[in-house]
Amino acid sequence: MDFNPNHPKWQCCCCHLASGLKILGVVEVTIASAVMALLVLMLTSDSKLMHPWTVFTGVALCLAVIVSSALLIVGIQKKNGQLLYPTLVVKGICIVVAHCLVAFNVLRPYQTEEARTTEQTPEDKPGITRLVFAIFVVMFVSVGIIYTMYLVVHCMRYLHGARRLEERRASVVHASQIIFE
Repeated sequence: MDFNPNHPKWQCCCCHLASGLKILGVVEVTIASAVMALLVLMLTSDSKLMHPWTVFTGVALCLAVIVSSALLIVGIQKKNGQLLYPTLVVKGICIVVAHCLVAFNVLRPYQTEEARTTEQTPEDKPGITRLVFAIFVVMFVSVGIIYTMYLVVHCMRYLHGARRLEERRASVVHASQIIFE
């Protein structure tokens, strides 16, 4: 079966798969940079919203996302599928870390002395509503991440097929030069 780079199976979200993933990579770099800036601001201020280790983990994860998204863009541009593997690894780590951070922040929140001394009535259950909301958000984000992982694997197949097509075309050109000389 011949590889057709314009086949409809390489279309995604109203554009070509490679173009869509490049756009996604730029969006990921932008969002991760903004989140990292917010986390650094949160760490430098005296805010007690999040535990410092949570902030450090978030900054490290944002750096990993920025690097892997840059490698995704470069890999697609250079047609090198090997550069797309770090994106899959980082996205998998993002899912695991997101679930762990939500569990850590929702189930064992970073509290000040004031919060420990005030008692809550049984009708006041912000922990349960926070937990349900956080689980819903993390599951929604996880489904999106898994779908982008699928698109990256699909793009790897596309790049492999495109490379084989270029090699075949190059060998045909070389063969025609030998025959006509």
